[in-house]
Amino acid sequence: MDDSSGGGGRSFRWTRHRSSALTGRAIVLLTVPVAVFLMVMPALDGAWYVVTLGLFVLMITPQMVMGPTLRTVPDGDRVRVLPQPFFRNPRAWIAVNLVVCGAFLLFWALISDPVDRGYLYGATAFIAVGALTAVFAVRWQGELVIGQKRIDVAPKMTFSVDDDEVVIRQLPRTEAVVTLKHRTPGEKRATNEMNYRLWGIHPNTLMSLIEQLRQWNSQGIEVDGRTIAEMAAVPDQTSLQQGESVEIVLDVA
Repeated sequence: MDDSSGGGGRSFRWTRHRSSALTGRAIVLLTVPVAVFLMVMPALDGAWYVVTLGLFVLMITPQMVMGPTLRTVPDGDRVRVLPQPFFRNPRAWIAVNLVVCGAFLLFWALISDPVDRGYLYGATAFIAVGALTAVFAVRWQGELVIGQKRIDVAPKMTFSVDDDEVVIRQLPRTEAVVTLKHRTPGEKRATNEMNYRLWGIHPNTLMSLIEQLRQWNSQGIEVDGRTIAEMAAVPDQTSLQQGESVEIVLDVA
């Protein structure tokens, strides 16, 4: 691949490894009718557990439609990818929704005469799981640091760009996920799924970025964090078919 252009910038081979997942409109058309069905009919029969499930589906829809935002900070020869703000953090959003659903069940438990212990236990479970999910969201979503030789995933996982395994997978009607796997001899095997909604780098872009860094490493070409940040910001190229590639000229020298 020609790694430069007439303007002095490098070119980045971007490949559409997987097709896009559901669009925002498709998500709404799928989740809202399901949520309404789960909430309206059971409410007439007082089946508040089912209504709570519908409420959860309805509340999770905005976060699914909204999607992540990419925030990068070039830092020398690497780039720091900042975690999502609270309202775009899928784990935090789920935690809040679980607590709200728990409060909803608690309300119906307390207004029952006598107090409905089934709803009370259900409310306690929802709130407890929500609290644990919130702790998990804060504990496990730190910065993602991408350098030319290594990738650091919060809290304490490091992967080699050249030596460790990277794969991209996609189940039907879901977003693709890039998975990093240790394969260095003598190293404790670990994996990490680079979920698109946690940091905002599109899976096709992340996979292409790692492939490009590997090629530059094999050629002895050094790049800085600004170059990596610009590659990470490339959106999904929806005009391409799955498996097709395009050369994207970067602005940085």
